[in-house]
Amino acid sequence: MTRRWMYVVFIPIIVGSVAFLGYSSFMTTFNFDIWGLRSIVDSTYLVAREKAKRIEQKIIDSDNAILNLVDMENLEDLRERWAALSGVSHAVDSVFIIDENGSVIFSVSDYTDGDFERLSSMFQDVVVPQLELKNGRTQTLRHYHFKYEGKYYLISYKSRKYEEEWYTVCLNYNLDLIVSDFLPELFSDLGPDKICNMVDTEGNLIYGSRIKEAGEFIVGWKIPSTLYEWRIQIAPTKASFFEATSRKKHLYDSITVLIAFGVLFLAIGMIIYMAEQERRLAVLKEEFITNVSHELRTPLGIIQLYNEMLALGKVKEPEKEKKYIQIIAREGERLGALLDTILDFARSEKGKMSYDHIVGDVTPSVIEAIENSRTKFEQENIQIEVKVGEGIPPVKHDPHAITLMVMNLLDNAIKYAEGTDKVVVEIGKMDDMVAISVIDWGPGIPKSEQKHIFERFYRGKDARKKHRRGTGIGLSLVKSIVESHGGIIKLISPIDDSGRGTRFTIMLKACLTSS
Repeated sequence: MTRRWMYVVFIPIIVGSVAFLGYSSFMTTFNFDIWGLRSIVDSTYLVAREKAKRIEQKIIDSDNAILNLVDMENLEDLRERWAALSGVSHAVDSVFIIDENGSVIFSVSDYTDGDFERLSSMFQDVVVPQLELKNGRTQTLRHYHFKYEGKYYLISYKSRKYEEEWYTVCLNYNLDLIVSDFLPELFSDLGPDKICNMVDTEGNLIYGSRIKEAGEFIVGWKIPSTLYEWRIQIAPTKASFFEATSRKKHLYDSITVLIAFGVLFLAIGMIIYMAEQERRLAVLKEEFITNVSHELRTPLGIIQLYNEMLALGKVKEPEKEKKYIQIIAREGERLGALLDTILDFARSEKGKMSYDHIVGDVTPSVIEAIENSRTKFEQENIQIEVKVGEGIPPVKHDPHAITLMVMNLLDNAIKYAEGTDKVVVEIGKMDDMVAISVIDWGPGIPKSEQKHIFERFYRGKDARKKHRRGTGIGLSLVKSIVESHGGIIKLISPIDDSGRGTRFTIMLKACLTSS
């Protein structure tokens, strides 16, 4: 507790003092630069917004000019007057009128027969389904800007009522003319101190040339409702000079502070990490000793109790005598299994764990683990179900180690899967691996604990709170065995929408041949 108070009080004071001194010296010089740079960015921002507004207004004015000349009573006259209408707004090259069902009832265009046929097909199949038409109409002017087969299109559309029916007038823009004629005129007044271009949302160049080395001085402004897939980019012509000068000055001003902070945080981090690791390991070892003592004391006490009763002849009934002998045998097996686990863990920690590998089916070793644990499942009134898939390939493994590994997973399910009425063991093939899974439907393992669950001596908060038996080395031993077999172990929890259940899956490399 004293060490933690030192971390909480003194380390923030040290870090805060260094941060304040560094920040004060850095910001004093930085603010002088930022005010000048901000004025450059603000002026560029205003220019970009004004250009976008002019593009928007140009297209809307063109929309209104064409829409005002479309007379639903004299559509055939529109076809005859189309040459004159094109002169009013040459950017609009086609007009389509659709009914409430989206069918084209009238069209006129500057395109020749073949090109117009392709445009009409694209309009009917691609454009019409995307138009925002509520009940087949829109009473406000809308725009649909999209890319199709590598080319951009702009459709303006608005509905009007005629003879109790709604119709939508759609205008197709020739964007090549807008790019080649209108945009050069739009940007002609920028002057030599600014450069500009227009790009799409993917960064592809639409107009102008690439703006290189503009850094933070480049301003992008998206056209709001018409050509909304494009955006204007404007930057000062001397942006690279401003950027380089500012960056160099900031670098010189901050490099000393950054080095100081880096060294400080590295030192503090190392101290905290090492101290916390030692503290945590000491706590875990203390808990381990306590848990092991309890785990040893319990079966020894039971064995001693029933042995004295039998030795003193206090048990007269043959059935009770048989029952007590079974209890002594069961607790002796439990004690032996615990000692074997501790010894195996100790050998694993020292790297002295030896394995007698064979190439064969792991199923018998898994079945042996299940049979060894079946009595425990019966005592807890938990069913155990085994599912073995077809065509299980051979695996290079130590049968005893596999049995020990599965027994630890089963014991883990018995101890911690509170509320589960069934545990399932699955053996199957998964690509070039053999998967052994142990599944329960208990309360699951919290996400915050899953990254620690395979650490030595670690036990979950719920296990410690409810004083569940255990040493905290079972899963660590399982992981060690799996890794020594060249496999991996996966944990999934929860396993269903109820938030309950845990699945441990061991993946072992299958052998293609039995040699």
